[in-house]
Amino acid sequence: MAVIEADGVIIKEVKVGEQDKIITVFTKQLGKISVSAGGVRSPKSRLKGAQLFCYSHLTLYASQRGYRLNDCELIHTFRELSDDLELLSYAAYFADIIALGEQDKVPNPPLLQLFLNTLYLLSTRKKTAVLLKSIYELRAACLMGFQPRLHACVRCGREEGAFGISNSAGGLVCRGCMADCIPISSAVLAAMRHISYAPPDKIFSFQASGETMQGLGKICESYLLYQLDIRPKTLTFLKELFT
Repeated sequence: MAVIEADGVIIKEVKVGEQDKIITVFTKQLGKISVSAGGVRSPKSRLKGAQLFCYSHLTLYASQRGYRLNDCELIHTFRELSDDLELLSYAAYFADIIALGEQDKVPNPPLLQLFLNTLYLLSTRKKTAVLLKSIYELRAACLMGFQPRLHACVRCGREEGAFGISNSAGGLVCRGCMADCIPISSAVLAAMRHISYAPPDKIFSFQASGETMQGLGKICESYLLYQLDIRPKTLTFLKELFT
């Protein structure tokens, strides 16, 4: 049985028996993994970093049967999320995108960093949850292999005129090539280009409101769900309660 250390955030947990849990952890070194966490629900447990949305340093026992949690050192907890149902609902949806759309055991450090940065901005309210949702959806799609082509029409190469977004074509299309695309304004297109192409430390450095925010939200959500082919229940719950 090998001993492995990894840094990761708990994105899902399932109660087992009276004191145990199965946790899904998105780690820097191992990617998305399932871990058996025995005794963590006991009041006497010292493994306080094995809670939902905790970012922790994990010591794991690895065998052919999977991973078992041996030790857990808390790095950061986004405790503000648990105090606000709306923020918690957004965080759960963001986590579901990884849980449902990311392959098991495939490291993706940029996606982990995006997730952590988004949770931080969400929990501290430094950006609105609605704007964070759009940024996270589109950038996550890019980091999971579905970056949209946004410089010109993907069908004919046209760079000027009226455009829309086609999920099936994977990017920008002119109205002459595809009439049933989602119309896009110049402001929304500029925002999408920023989210898709900006360096990691500049992704969140813009604002949007009004019609631009509404259009951006619709397109980013639609594009992500189509490309990953997922229908998260957490998104349905979020919309029922807060939109």
